Amino acid sequence: LLHQATDDANAERKRLVAEARTAAEALRADWQAGLERSQRSLGEEITRRTQEEVFAIARKALSDLAGASLEERMSEAFVLRLRALDDETLHALTGALPSASSPALVRSAFALPSEQHAKIRQAIDAVFATHVELRFETSPDFISGIEFTANSRRVAWTISEYLASMEKRVGELLRQSPDAKRAPGPASGDPNTAPASDPSR
Repeated sequence: LLHQATDDANAERKRLVAEARTAAEALRADWQAGLERSQRSLGEEITRRTQEEVFAIARKALSDLAGASLEERMSEAFVLRLRALDDETLHALTGALPSASSPALVRSAFALPSEQHAKIRQAIDAVFATHVELRFETSPDFISGIEFTANSRRVAWTISEYLASMEKRVGELLRQSPDAKRAPGPASGDPNTAPASDPSR
């Protein structure tokens, strides 16, 4: 009987030790998983805030640097973009001109000199091989740049859109899994040539 009692006690002790070990391992696993989640969450928050700050600083710097002389250079670049439109975009814009219920719109971050107005008018008339009624407006949301809108189609040369495109690409990269090996490919389409949308982007 004593031998049986000793065996039973040893078996119970082993069972209790095994249960305690299992519970400890489960607790350790839960703690480790919680710690990893906290670290990942903190890392994501730091990355997100850093990303926001970087783009905010970039926009502020470009906005501070932008001026009339830069806008004049941008208008020249815009004219070059107009003359380099691909056939599909040119066809879409040309098709939008006759159906426009109001003059086509040219917007810029700063008021352009009359000389720049004339150059843009000449370039647009030459590209579309017809006289296009234009209305010029200013839109500080661009930071720096020029946008031509005919009905629902547009062509633009703006720094703000390049920043928005870059910000989107960085966000997509950061949302990839940590073990992702493939870098994102080139963005489809031209971020400065698209259907007109909210200019506050």
